[in-house]
Amino acid sequence: MHKEQTIRPMPRLFFDMMSLSFRIRDLLKNPHKVLTPVGLRPGMTVVDYGCGPGSYTIAAAQIIGASGKIYGVDVHPQAIKSVQRKARAQGMKHVEALLADGYDSGVPANGADCVLLMDIIHMVSDPNALLAEVRRILKPDGFVYVQVHHIAPEQAKTMLQKGQFSISKHDGMDIWASSKT
Repeated sequence: MHKEQTIRPMPRLFFDMMSLSFRIRDLLKNPHKVLTPVGLRPGMTVVDYGCGPGSYTIAAAQIIGASGKIYGVDVHPQAIKSVQRKARAQGMKHVEALLADGYDSGVPANGADCVLLMDIIHMVSDPNALLAEVRRILKPDGFVYVQVHHIAPEQAKTMLQKGQFSISKHDGMDIWASSKT
């Protein structure tokens, strides 16, 4: 969809440092507990867009169970390897790691009940391209959950609204939205 836009993954050293910081973060703030209020349920199809080393991908996979499906999507090859390694170690066959091509996630159209954007919206150079891809992969009754820490929630809400999403709930740094029809 947006293959003409090249997204360069961060250098490997930065990715490794980020992964280390996430391991520390995960000890202090369990990813499973972070995702509990999101509204994930067994059997859902979930996309963790910008999954990084997979903390939330694996936690979401545990919540939705083997009857569900989760895609961990990232532009960084190390992220994909990390998600694959973690899923394999836990015997999770319902986890699929996809290397994004630009903003194109590789996820089938209208296939996701939920797309997770866990503190990544501030990192993208073209939020409209990102949100167009999110709209493409969401089911008509699906929702996107956005967690923000590096920009003001109001800025993220404005991005979502410009991207043709309706805000259904806003709680501090957490935003739930659905596609406008």
